Amino acid sequence: MTNNEIKKLILNNVSYNELLNDYKIPKYDILKMYYFLINRENIPWDIEFYIRQEYLKHISFLNIKDENILLVSDQHLGSKGESIFYQELAEDFRKQNNINIVLNGGDIGDGMLDYDKKYGTVQRQVDHILDVIPRLGGEKYILGGNHDNHYLKKGIDILQLLEEDSSIHGVGYYQSYFKIYDKLISFNHNSKMQEDKLLDKDFTISGHSHLFVGEKKKVKLPTLSDNNPNDINFITSPGFVLLRTNKVKNQIILDFSRYIVNDNKYYLAQQKTYKM
Repeated sequence: MTNNEIKKLILNNVSYNELLNDYKIPKYDILKMYYFLINRENIPWDIEFYIRQEYLKHISFLNIKDENILLVSDQHLGSKGESIFYQELAEDFRKQNNINIVLNGGDIGDGMLDYDKKYGTVQRQVDHILDVIPRLGGEKYILGGNHDNHYLKKGIDILQLLEEDSSIHGVGYYQSYFKIYDKLISFNHNSKMQEDKLLDKDFTISGHSHLFVGEKKKVKLPTLSDNNPNDINFITSPGFVLLRTNKVKNQIILDFSRYIVNDNKYYLAQQKTYKM
């Protein structure tokens, strides 16, 4: 369905649930249009008020409490630097630690930018992604990155195709939000969207940079591939991150443990703890 068709349905008072269930429009496309109508369109105040309320009500794709979460990002499947073995190590870690939730920070595919000869067409890459991504177990929430957006430009919504697997949930392209103990977390991939003034986020987790860095109220995720734009060193080494969430009295604890994948194994390399 085109953006104009979604827009028309919303302005004709078709509800969020109808858009999602009857028209089978992905949640992230509904939210994207809500955002556009609120910020860029001159619409009647009563319609804008309703859309604003629906947007705020449905903005979070997950609410986590006292959970361990596996964070992966930038797999670049189909590229010259992809590593299925790294994903197998991440899956072994997930199983060994009984982790049920996996958040993927984007660039799951190459997007025909630095592709391996085996995946020299869009369809070959897409088929490869659809084969590999489900092998990582747990409930997977996947964000689309700039490389994944290249498939979208070809009329292929890779997130929607992946959702045919019931354990996979697409959460949009570039920008999404989830909650930890009702605190709003921005989950993005070098977001090209302007910061939403309607939302007061408490923390940010970001893909795209291919390195693990902890900043004030923000963590950047490492790549799970050998496709790194920088020289390989400790900061840019490939790997994954374990996020432990906990609440002590009124204080929320976010503990990030970064694991490097190397020499047929993974090992703990770094920890960063935040309090909210």
